[in-house]
Formats: sequence, structure tokens, C-alpha cells
Amino acid sequence: MTACGELPKPFAHSGPDLSNPLLRLADGGGIQVSAAPELPEEIAGPLMAAAVKGLADANVPATVNSDLARGFRLIGGVRIETDDAGGPETARFVWRLNGPDGAEIGAFDQTITGDTPGWLTEDQQIFDIIAADAGQRIAEILRGQKTGADAAAGKTVAGVQPSLYLVGVDGAPGDGNRSLIRALRLVVGRAGGKVSDTLDTATHLVMGSVEVSGGMGGPGGEAESRLLTVSWAVTGLDGVELGKISQSNQVPKKMIAGRWGGLAYAVAKGAGDGIFEILESSRKPARGRKPLRVPAQPN
Repeated sequence: MTACGELPKPFAHSGPDLSNPLLRLADGGGIQVSAAPELPEEIAGPLMAAAVKGLADANVPATVNSDLARGFRLIGGVRIETDDAGGPETARFVWRLNGPDGAEIGAFDQTITGDTPGWLTEDQQIFDIIAADAGQRIAEILRGQKTGADAAAGKTVAGVQPSLYLVGVDGAPGDGNRSLIRALRLVVGRAGGKVSDTLDTATHLVMGSVEVSGGMGGPGGEAESRLLTVSWAVTGLDGVELGKISQSNQVPKKMIAGRWGGLAYAVAKGAGDGIFEILESSRKPARGRKPLRVPAQPN
């Protein structure tokens, strides 16, 4: 199974879409974003700035300006969990949205585990991915839609919840390899799926690859964009390929040269549905599947 076409485009945000009803919030106000009081400034500042951008990309006006007299208020916090073995921390990002009257109208949390101890202060690129997802979820709340686990209720295939082992991504410039895996982990969890940390508890494997080729030229003759192609292969534990997803689009070259942030989330969000479609279709007999070599895992 191969799904081809344009990538989702929240990363193509080029200014407010004034026809979007989300820009006309109650009483003409926007969303004032603030950090929970206990959040350290070295985390609060970057996280709130990322939240404002994530909301803007979802066409929701937001500001960290505390002088906003009317409108909604979004409060963000982080709860950190550590294990006794001294491994990477697990961060639970907690968001609460209050209406203009101060009453809570929505709340959700996002959980993600870092790569190394201390990652939350040393590797804050993850805030861009967290904020992109939060922006979409806030937009859903404002539309009156269910969000997160309330909407997903656990993805199942033939009555069994699949558990995906994300092998990795290769070929991406900047921090794309790591950001894509992080974003996909978040997307799968939000959709009600499971991500396994070990092969022993996995039912399927997912691996990605990125190819960047020449793009469209700019005024000076130099290409200002690149053709980005992201492919995802889904296999069984035996290495037999069940399906593949291919996404491609022109993106500004500066967007993939460093931090991917919201772009990684946009790509992963588009891939998530395709992955579950592959898992569902894998229940049907298929011929001619070729085994895909799985990289050896460290002991």
C-alpha cells in the first residue's frame, strides 16, 4: 500500500486567514498563554513562545501579553517523572483552557520521554513539536470537537491494539531524523495507538527515510525550496513489508536545514492515518510481499 500526495500544510502558514472562524473568538478576544506558576523560567519562556506559534499555525490568535483584557486563557505546565535507574526523564505537558468567564472549557496532556537525562532543558526543540500538537488540539476544543484519548479510545486492529516499534528515520538534514520519530510517537499516542520501547513488546515495526532533491528557483537563480520526500515502511516482526507511505512537497530549504519543529509534526500527522490504514489492510491476504531488512538492535 502506497499513499502519495502533498504533505499536510500547517507549516505553510503565511499569515492570518481572516475568513477562518477561529479568528473570531468570543468577545473579539484571543488566547492569552501563560505558564503554570511552578514552571521554571528556563522552561516556561521557550514553551510559551512555542505555544503561541503552534496556535498561530492552527489559525488561533494568541499572545503571552498578560494585558489581554478579554478572551480565553491557556495555562501550560510540565510534570517530570524520573525512574530509579537514572534514565531519561518523562515529561507530561499539561494544558488547561479557560473561557472568558474563567470557567474551564477543555484540558489535555501530552507525554513524551527524552533521549538522555536532562533533555528537557538541553534539548528544547521538542517544544516546537509539543506546541504544534497542542495548537491543533486547542483548535478542536474551540470547534467543539473531542480531542486526544477522548476521540481515539484506543486504536485496534482485529480487536488487538497494535504496538509499534519506531526503528528510526535516516537521510534527513538538520534535526529531522530525531524530530520525525518524536513527532510520530506523539501522533500515534494521540490516535490511541501504542509505541513500544523494545522489540519484545512490539507487534509491528515502522521505519522512515527522507530524500531531499533540487527544488524551485528564487529571484537570484538559486533554489529557495527543496523537494522533500518522506517514506515510511511498516513491517511485521518477521521483516515482511506490509505497506509503505510516501509523502512529498516543496518546502523552503531553511525549514529543513536546522530545527524541523512544526514541520516534523505536520509530516507525522499525515503519516499517522496511513500507518493505521496499512495495519488494518494487513489483515487481508497479500501476495508478493518482500522482506525488509531490519537494522540490528543494540544489546
